[in-house]
Amino acid sequence: MLLPRCSQEHRRFEVGHIEKRRGHYRARYRDPLGRQHGKTFSRRKDAERFIRETEVDLERGDWIDPRGAALPLAHWADEFLALARRLSPTTQETYRRDLTKYILPRFGSYRLGRLPADEIENWLNDEVASGIAASSVHRHYRVLRRVLQVAVEKQRITVNPCDRVQAPRVPSREMLFLSWEQAVELLRPTPSGIGRSCTWPSTPACVGANRCLGGSVGTPKGGSAAGIASVRLSPEESPGDRSLGQQRCFQMTPRRKFGRWPFNRTSSKPA
Repeated sequence: MLLPRCSQEHRRFEVGHIEKRRGHYRARYRDPLGRQHGKTFSRRKDAERFIRETEVDLERGDWIDPRGAALPLAHWADEFLALARRLSPTTQETYRRDLTKYILPRFGSYRLGRLPADEIENWLNDEVASGIAASSVHRHYRVLRRVLQVAVEKQRITVNPCDRVQAPRVPSREMLFLSWEQAVELLRPTPSGIGRSCTWPSTPACVGANRCLGGSVGTPKGGSAAGIASVRLSPEESPGDRSLGQQRCFQMTPRRKFGRWPFNRTSSKPA
């Protein structure tokens, strides 16, 4: 039985060499840990170019182990979630949910180094067309982008394909604010006045939680709550007030995005 003979004519480089075998050219080199790698080419000049580029990548510290780029995204997602354990439980759960439900069913079998940008764009378009909210689609995109960016940082791949993808736009919402008179009326039952303002989401005068001063602030139950704020106050906060326990509603005024509430907490007049 005759074994294939390796041609004695092979050119050596600083970190590797090229062997001719059965009409093909095998480029061989060693990584920083001394492990040998190889790639076969049909033309000698392609093999020589590959060796030269590999030498430059090794010298610069940019060399990527080809086995990392061949890792399926589903396997890398497990490593990513393990690395994310230092993050908050809420963030970890968001990553895990979006990966399991939205990302891996589409890209789980793709290799890290073979995930095309146009396929990511098709996936985003499909999600929008299926009726998923634009804000949710954008969150799925951010999760995938982060997963791939960590792969770049850990030198599994050289580039993040999401860098070549235009993220879906999330339509901005019109900000709603109480007028000065509405804010004063809302706070009127409180004994300490405006200086102890209550909290109401999306209003600069009242930002934060939905609870304050023994009362509650929110949207009215039943019907459309768009642009409506309501408040209920407890007897402990304002004893003797006949309006306690009753719902008082205010129509909120649209303002421009990034608008500021002209409200001076130390003054009894609008700024």
